[in-house]
Amino acid sequence: MADADWGSIFPKPDDGFIRLGPKGRLFILALYHQLHCLDVMRVSFVLNGTNAAHHVEHCLRYLRLALLCQADTTLEETALTPQPDGSEKAGASGVGMVHRCKDWSVLRRWMEENSQPDSE
Repeated sequence: MADADWGSIFPKPDDGFIRLGPKGRLFILALYHQLHCLDVMRVSFVLNGTNAAHHVEHCLRYLRLALLCQADTTLEETALTPQPDGSEKAGASGVGMVHRCKDWSVLRRWMEENSQPDSE
């Protein structure tokens, strides 16, 4: 995905941050934090050496927790590939598997419709 494609995922004007409640407390929706972390890794790999190691480590830990929390139970077909030593190695691509997903675009619209200006 290109930079513009990644940018189009995040709700405007605050890229996933939202102020809620009478005091305008600031939150970020986990979905957008997860997507942000993926984007940080994408950019660091593309640029190859951005001194972002600490941020990438944080993002990998965060995504690990997100995956564990969501615990997608979709069964993905696995293929066995013969190895030179005569053994077989299992692998799955996930392509063509049906997952039950939430419609993130509805969530983005809600974020945009309920965005409040900074209360500072």
